[in-house]
Amino acid sequence: MTAILFLTNHFVNRYKPLIVIREKILGDICKNVQVYVIDDELLICDVLCEVLDKTGGCQIVGSSTNGMSVLNDIIEKKPDVVFMDLKLNDENGFDLISRIRLKLPETRIIVLSGYCNTTLIGQAIKSGASAYLTKNMKIEDIFGAINITLSDPGFYLAPESGINLNDIINEQKLYPNQYSVTRREREILLLIAKEFSTREIAEKLGISEKTVRNHKSHMMQKLNIKSDAGLIKYAYYMAYI
Repeated sequence: MTAILFLTNHFVNRYKPLIVIREKILGDICKNVQVYVIDDELLICDVLCEVLDKTGGCQIVGSSTNGMSVLNDIIEKKPDVVFMDLKLNDENGFDLISRIRLKLPETRIIVLSGYCNTTLIGQAIKSGASAYLTKNMKIEDIFGAINITLSDPGFYLAPESGINLNDIINEQKLYPNQYSVTRREREILLLIAKEFSTREIAEKLGISEKTVRNHKSHMMQKLNIKSDAGLIKYAYYMAYI
């Protein structure tokens, strides 16, 4: 036990200056950058705030696990950067990106998600996101992404995604309807995924059963999907569920 404590203390004392220098460099990169964090998982939200604040020197102006009620707070705080996940319990991430972009065009929106594919990234770009990061990134790479996003008006795609922007552009050309699901269609899609019947969906949304069937049929037609299972697979692929 004594030997272990000695080695631990020796390691800390030897490398502490390097740790301090590293934190200073990261802090200098993001110093005074005002950040708002949105993630439906409280632990992830708290940890990300802590890392951005203590290690990166960012100013955390707000955080939330609730996508539905967060917009007004973001508009009031006017952060430089919004970090957000796409998968939110009570709100569609793409819709929230669009609404933030509409109200605060100067705010940079960085998606930090555990989901990653060409369709998701393409939809994020279309919605107005400034960058797309994956949750398997190193901490220092997150701060680098903040710096790039604030200094470059273009879209930043993390190398860890393993996806080329040209692939996204080509997919948009080949499958333009992939990104054309409306808000109402997404609501119906989520309820289908939760095993609601057509009648239950109609009652919950206050529309007729015929309207539900029409929306469902339209979705399947434009997405070239042939079954409810295919719709649920699409919902998962797009991080709706």
